[in-house]
Amino acid sequence: MKIPEIITVEDDPITSMLLRKLIERNKDIDHCTSFNNGEEAFDFVKRRIQENDTPKLILLDLNMPIMDGWQFLDALALFPESRKIQVYVMTSSIDTGDFEKSKSYDMIKGYFYKPISPLLLSEVVSKYGENFIA
Repeated sequence: MKIPEIITVEDDPITSMLLRKLIERNKDIDHCTSFNNGEEAFDFVKRRIQENDTPKLILLDLNMPIMDGWQFLDALALFPESRKIQVYVMTSSIDTGDFEKSKSYDMIKGYFYKPISPLLLSEVVSKYGENFIA
């Protein structure tokens, strides 16, 4: 299944650039929209939900300034439309508590350690079709 858009939320500029390059090379993804922190991403997603154009796929870092990944997820969960969004956590955190906490969010469909490889991105793309909610 072709992915029309993937949203990345990553504060590290090098990781963000590498992630965008990986996404641009993937023929199953049409477009990438990137944000440096959870607040910017949340404002964008909230606006899209209000316009009845809910994004479907988000790659989310956990440790970010302004609004971290957990705060982003908690804010997003207030919208019923969030059940249509697939979130994949990408983190450098080795805290097992983060992994356990991620299981409490229905919208989280995967949890990956950085850096994201082409193989991991392909796994996200293949799972997107399996988890797609119209």
